[in-house]
Amino acid sequence: MRHSRSIAIAVLCAAVATAPCSAPAATCGDAQPCQCGDVVEGRYRLRNDLGPCPADGLALRGGAVLDCAGHTIQGSADPHDGVTGEATVGIALKGTVGAVVRNCTITGFRTGVTFREAQRSTIMNSTIVRNGNFRSRVGYGIHLSRALENTVMECTVRGNADEGIHVGTGSDDNALISNEAYDNGRENFYVLSAQRTQIVSNRAGGKVAANLYLKHASGSRVADNRFDGRPVVVRGTASDNQLVGNAFGGGLAFRAYPDWSTEARPTRNLVRGGELGGAPCLAFIDATDNRIEGVAVSKCTRMVARSQELTTNEIIGIPLERIPLDLSGGATMRLLVPLRVRVSGAGGTPIAAATLRLRRRTGDVIAAPATDSTGLAAFEVPTHVVSAGGLVTFTPIRMTVQADGYPPKDMELADPLPPAVTVDLAAGE
Repeated sequence: MRHSRSIAIAVLCAAVATAPCSAPAATCGDAQPCQCGDVVEGRYRLRNDLGPCPADGLALRGGAVLDCAGHTIQGSADPHDGVTGEATVGIALKGTVGAVVRNCTITGFRTGVTFREAQRSTIMNSTIVRNGNFRSRVGYGIHLSRALENTVMECTVRGNADEGIHVGTGSDDNALISNEAYDNGRENFYVLSAQRTQIVSNRAGGKVAANLYLKHASGSRVADNRFDGRPVVVRGTASDNQLVGNAFGGGLAFRAYPDWSTEARPTRNLVRGGELGGAPCLAFIDATDNRIEGVAVSKCTRMVARSQELTTNEIIGIPLERIPLDLSGGATMRLLVPLRVRVSGAGGTPIAAATLRLRRRTGDVIAAPATDSTGLAAFEVPTHVVSAGGLVTFTPIRMTVQADGYPPKDMELADPLPPAVTVDLAAGE
């Protein structure tokens, strides 16, 4: 029946040569084999490679499940320059809810995979390679457009014309987990005006402009990724993003959009742990109120901070003595050191609610918490501020410890500050 319908439509199209003519998409799945341009319903396991497809590959609807079983869905693009006559898509998840694509190779389309207004859908264990127009550098490997709570997991996304994985405007709460992205035309991962994206345990590298580009994105969690060779860029109004435990082999840059803009600059982003390398390994370009803490620094040729207005970013627990600093304009970097103070009394008993009063060499008071029930107070001590005008040192710092029933005790904390100090109020001066 389906074959007869296709023949009839082809005859009609041949008879009417004044306009393009194509058959409406058929449904496939379960026992009905899929052909190029079909819509998958239910569950379907691809039996053979599919294509070259003259237009789109396959589309999923509802909660469909497509298992390519290792087969390839091939578009009609030239294998060398990738040029296609239409904006074709290899696999389209449009408006799906809970759909799944797995074990596929998608190549030769303008875009490999699209999630368009899809929700809670997944692509996993698939390879998306050489999609797009390589002359115009248009075409993504995977594109999420106004898509919510979807997952891209354990995929290889390589050699696509523009970006490897593009999370577009309004695509919130999506997760990119344990993927490998290499040698895509511009960026391997790009998140644009999206919220709460999870980018976890991925690897990226190769000949790209940037491994990851977070532009106007907020609330992202970027954790335990390895970015080799090329930088990670946090751009525009990107804010409240957390980058934890990553290896930044090509450096990390916080950059206003457009450059030198005070209206669209990254703020309140946190980088914790992991390691920094590159040339430069860290750059703040008119960015402010960002925080870098406890990051290992290796093969770092320099750190850069530039701004037309007064901006301050914090560096916590990173020794900068051997790293050249390149600062200009109103950019400053505030250097802090984590400090743990433990206070004890007679017999080594912890003293709770002991107060700490710290004064730096300029006489200014440094805020510090009282000790907790274990006698411990943990906080950060500002030790230096560096700007284009030079380095301002706040050490040595005078600390006075007081607790009920004990005489106060004074001590001096010299540079470099120790990570921990124990104060015995029961002991004599």
